[in-house]
Amino acid sequence: MNQKWKTLIVSVLTPSSIISGIALIVLWGYFSRLDRLDIFFDVMNIKSILVLVCCATILSLIMIIFIFL
Repeated sequence: MNQKWKTLIVSVLTPSSIISGIALIVLWGYFSRLDRLDIFFDVMNIKSILVLVCCATILSLIMIIFIFL
């Protein structure tokens, strides 16, 4: 793979991972304060985490396109 594509992939996935991590922490904190972590663990499976990462990736791509074009 060419260096330009590697740089683009890293620049998109890194913010997506950060946004997803922050979202998971906020959700965990919210359900923890409600004393309902059982709901959090029932809802947050690998599929929903991947959907969260994909949505954050799309959001990052839109932001990059908006900023640089």
